[in-house]
Amino acid sequence: MIFGALRPPLAHVAPMVAQCIAASVADDPLESLDEVMAGIEDGSLVAWVATEGERLHSVTVVEILEGGKGRQCFIRHCARADGGSHLRDWLGFLPVIEDWAASQGCMSIELIGRAGWERVLPDFQKKAVLLRKVLPHHPQNMNHWSAMTSAANR
Repeated sequence: MIFGALRPPLAHVAPMVAQCIAASVADDPLESLDEVMAGIEDGSLVAWVATEGERLHSVTVVEILEGGKGRQCFIRHCARADGGSHLRDWLGFLPVIEDWAASQGCMSIELIGRAGWERVLPDFQKKAVLLRKVLPHHPQNMNHWSAMTSAANR
């Protein structure tokens, strides 16, 4: 398996990258797949890909965040092309991303993930818990809320 960072322009691989990360991005309430792909294309996000021969295996999207105390590498999306569990496969690539982040001047690396990530990343410290509540009366949530309430009333 080969693992490395894509550099823009993505050209013919863009559709494969988009298809791979689509489900991960769909869970994010604040950004669209088009926005993530545009960020990869303009270089504000970096897509790390693993390939097996000609086949795309997985994609990890990271962003370097600037703060008053320094830089941080934030892992935004991890996805396997076949939709399977990505956790174990991805762990072997993490040191490559960490080395790259350090070379970019990052002080730390961070991700938000499911509880299972905490068990397999012992070098990471739990710093917070992410809680999200969908606000039912926001115009973008009205269809989602209507579907939830009508299903509950059946």
